[in-house]
Amino acid sequence: MIVPVTGPYGAVTVTDEGVNSGLFAENVSKVSKQCSDVSPKRLKPLEVVADVTKEEDLQRLLDTTIKTFGKLDFLVNNAGFLQRSGICEPDYIDKCKAILNTNLNSVLYLTHKSIEYLEKSKGNIINISSIAGLRSGKNSSAYHMSKAALDMFTQCMAAELGVKGIRVNSVNPGAVRTNIVRNFNITNEQLSGMWDSRGAKYPVGRCGQGSPNHGLVKSVATPCSDVSPKRLKPLEVVADVTKEEDLQRLLDTTIKTFGKLDILVNNAGAGSLVAITDENFIKNHKWGKLFTSYCMSKAALDMFTKCMAAELGVKGIRVNSVNPGGVRTNYGQANFGLNKDQETAMWDKFCATYPVGRAGEGLDIANAIAFLASDQAEFVTGTIFVIDGGHIAANANIEL
Repeated sequence: MIVPVTGPYGAVTVTDEGVNSGLFAENVSKVSKQCSDVSPKRLKPLEVVADVTKEEDLQRLLDTTIKTFGKLDFLVNNAGFLQRSGICEPDYIDKCKAILNTNLNSVLYLTHKSIEYLEKSKGNIINISSIAGLRSGKNSSAYHMSKAALDMFTQCMAAELGVKGIRVNSVNPGAVRTNIVRNFNITNEQLSGMWDSRGAKYPVGRCGQGSPNHGLVKSVATPCSDVSPKRLKPLEVVADVTKEEDLQRLLDTTIKTFGKLDILVNNAGAGSLVAITDENFIKNHKWGKLFTSYCMSKAALDMFTKCMAAELGVKGIRVNSVNPGGVRTNYGQANFGLNKDQETAMWDKFCATYPVGRAGEGLDIANAIAFLASDQAEFVTGTIFVIDGGHIAANANIEL
């Protein structure tokens, strides 16, 4: 168990299967160094060895953290392990209990006990899940179940704890080179071959490394200092995105001015309210001014994102989507004929049920884009990055 000092104070749980063999201390030291590496001031973490399946050990971790630092700013639930667990195996139930106790129950207990401290600091919780929570798998149902449950727990806690000023999110990595399958009794050479084989199928051409995930956690736990570090003035080009010649001019002007293109952000969008029974339904649909059409266009855009991530990965190009919830823009004035006061009231009404207690701002979305465009996100492609203030988690219903 590691408590890193990185400015704010937080608890990060890690797991190792080699406690009795003396390997645990080695793993703790390794993770301690990784925590120190992501600390802006290279501060040394507090190391606490514990068994996350034992409540008394989890309580000791929390008590030691508070005693040492006096507060808790964030909690990263990262402990987890994987065992093959086919349903027909005689020890299936025992393996399930072990996996669920480590991957899920430890999270429930530590989260429950940490709330009083996180509420004081207006902190946040980050659960390290897995893509295993989003897809099924043979002979590993317990692991997949634990991660699917963790994802749902994350959404439920986001809805429940938002009123206390606590944000809750999950990070769902793909294949990352770790020691998670060390208990499969395979050699280091076989393990390396396994990761190479899996990574070769990824659009980015490789498996993940531990460090990019630390960067992702850090980006969720702390805000970006600024979108443009050098306060550079953007190039302004007025264009109609429905006209191909204007789009070509936009691209040509960019290349002519800067000599290259590093990032493309497709942000243009429009919509209006027309029911399917309205006589103008087809007309508005063709022009993309129908709210039904708006929803359809965004679903298509998300699928296009995934397809392009798969297709363009071989060219070294990453493709991701950002899916905002309610964000204060001039959308209502531009599409619904609202005045400024009416639009303000609209956003206040829409986002009153959000766990974060407010509507989004443009900077919230810009920070997400800045992260996805940065080297910190070099292992992120084909992702639908939801930035919604807890809209989905809270089942918020927006009626226009």
